[in-house]
Amino acid sequence: MPRIAIIGAGLSGLAAAFQLAETEAEVVLFEKSKGFSGRAASRSKNGCRYDYGANYFKVNCNDVAALLFRDLPTEGLCRIMGDVWTFTADGLIESGDPKLNAGAKWSYKGGISTLGKLMVEVASLRVERETTITRLENENDSWSLIDDELKAHSGFDAVLITPPAPHVIALLNQSEVEEGLCERLTAELSQSRYHSQFCVAMNFAGEIGFPGQAYALINSDREHSIAWLSHENQKADHVPEGETLLIAQMSPAWTQDHYNDAKEDLIAIAHEAVNTLLPSELPPLKWADTQRWRYAHPYSAASFEAMKPGAEAGLFFAGDAFIGKGRFGGAEHLDSENEQHRCDDVGNVNQIFHEMSGSKVGAGLFPFFLKHAEHAVSDEIDAHHVDRGENESGKSEPLTEFSFNRTGSEDRADHRDS
Repeated sequence: MPRIAIIGAGLSGLAAAFQLAETEAEVVLFEKSKGFSGRAASRSKNGCRYDYGANYFKVNCNDVAALLFRDLPTEGLCRIMGDVWTFTADGLIESGDPKLNAGAKWSYKGGISTLGKLMVEVASLRVERETTITRLENENDSWSLIDDELKAHSGFDAVLITPPAPHVIALLNQSEVEEGLCERLTAELSQSRYHSQFCVAMNFAGEIGFPGQAYALINSDREHSIAWLSHENQKADHVPEGETLLIAQMSPAWTQDHYNDAKEDLIAIAHEAVNTLLPSELPPLKWADTQRWRYAHPYSAASFEAMKPGAEAGLFFAGDAFIGKGRFGGAEHLDSENEQHRCDDVGNVNQIFHEMSGSKVGAGLFPFFLKHAEHAVSDEIDAHHVDRGENESGKSEPLTEFSFNRTGSEDRADHRDS
């Protein structure tokens, strides 16, 4: 029986493990935080449940529909009411594209992180949580994963590595990987660069509405300090009656300028920006919460093809490092280029297992993936909104899809409530 280690229990790692659960392989996931799902992250505070990374997902293919509505329990799913509207740097708020607003937006009553939890539960996945892998060692074609407490997790035939590129580079440089191979892999991974982004959750007494009963507002000219503002009240069971909870995703440029600011200052500045944007004066804050996503999304990509030499050593790679544009976003109508990426995640699980089956480590071990290569669930979940990408002019712009990609945060996403 082959033993496979997967580093990262974000949705990229979970998708791979979910597929492998249908084979004879023994799979162990290693996750540094307390929860699952990466930036598809949720928290609880003062009776509220809120999504502070990806805010929702869309279903755009039969495979994902089968996962969500057939393979996983559906009782916790909730459809989000309201459209995504746009706003400009000068505060002009307008309705969004009707065609792109037509598709249903989904989350869970228990938060978007429920998706990862359900995958773990349904497939009975083994996840070693709060386990940070810092080094890989190889002896006689068998991999051992060394964690930050120097504990060795041994006997693996292959390792699938899914964190953001900077984390993977650091891991490979500390590992027993042939020098020439390590240099090739890390040089390629260095081509993937990331924006950082702050999220600020703000709770108020009373009910605060958006124009046109919109669910969310997104900056269309990429010049505002706020990239995205959404209304958690539009999700069933997220906010108690008589309260309002808003989620503000600040722009990467603003985040860069305020990266080292104190939490209280970040909240005050974000509150003022939201107050200025909305047509009605905001009441005083009841409470607020923040999240600093250090590696919110990539704006340039590493080549998945260039990572293939790792397969002969039993090393495989997945995640948004190979996309070049983060799959979290809020306004499809502002970035039609992403339509072509919806089913074209070059770091997806299908290609990984093609490589596994063709390597000396995986030869003959993964016939399931050869047979069902077109049906992997890794590349077609559409989730919104944590970040903005960068267009050819160098300006940040909203993005669309979220695939099962590993994501990262400086603060481990604080999954204590996820």
